[in-house]
Amino acid sequence: MDGAITSGGETVFPEQVEARLLGWARAEGLPLAQVLLLPSPDPLWGQRLVALVRHGGAPGPPGPEADTTTAALITDCQRLAQRLPPAQRPQHWLACPDLAPNGLGKWERGRWSGWLLQTCDGGVREDDAAAEVR
Repeated sequence: MDGAITSGGETVFPEQVEARLLGWARAEGLPLAQVLLLPSPDPLWGQRLVALVRHGGAPGPPGPEADTTTAALITDCQRLAQRLPPAQRPQHWLACPDLAPNGLGKWERGRWSGWLLQTCDGGVREDDAAAEVR
């Protein structure tokens, strides 16, 4: 139960959903380097997932082309997530170029939850669905 959330009355294990999304992305050849799912409060569902993603393409200078590439990746990930049951589908997707586990390969979920709160001024909103965050 460690890390499990309740969404719409269902128990969701973010780590399992992350693995499934990464597997599907790799099977389709998508440049998804990392995905981290974090809970966000929701008045109707209890909690909903927010996806932080890091593009796995070659690093390049930031600009409109990089933004378009990341936006396309998020669109592809949203399409893949439609295969998931509703309680497991991330409701918001945020690009996070620095997203990475710690040196031991473990996610510091508290750290990234803090980053999410700080970056989104206290939480995600409906208009943050596919935001590019630097």
